Amino acid sequence: MPKGIYLRTEEHKRKIRNSALRGERNPLWQGGEFKDKRGNIFVLNPDHPFCDNKGYIRKHRLIMEQKLSRYLNPKEDIHHLDYNKENNHPSNLYLFPNRKEHTKYHHFLKNLVLESIGYKYKCKGREKDYQKEQNKKWRQKNPNYWREYNERKKK
Repeated sequence: MPKGIYLRTEEHKRKIRNSALRGERNPLWQGGEFKDKRGNIFVLNPDHPFCDNKGYIRKHRLIMEQKLSRYLNPKEDIHHLDYNKENNHPSNLYLFPNRKEHTKYHHFLKNLVLESIGYKYKCKGREKDYQKEQNKKWRQKNPNYWREYNERKKK
């Protein structure tokens, strides 16, 4: 076949669409599941009300829906307790009401780990408390600093 750009006609597109090698009949068919570059497993479920435009939905959402016996709200977010996105066992999944709560949980864990190793993590909400604590420690180490400073300034 000669090299070049070929435009598919409507008839050719129809033949491809109606081909005997589509879906389950294709030798490369993987059971309607695939893993994206972030590690999430997607399952083909075109009848689901919240599937994407190709008919796929994340497997952990389907499993949580089966566990709760209801559809999940699109804003609800699922956390993998062992951080392994391939482990979709119901005991490994935790449901958060929204992305904000899920993010708060991760920040809480991050601060907890950092504080356990002795690192004082400064964030906007705790910066003033952190600064007050540092000032208090400094004043305890240098109790006469301001007195000496004022005496030097007078001279």
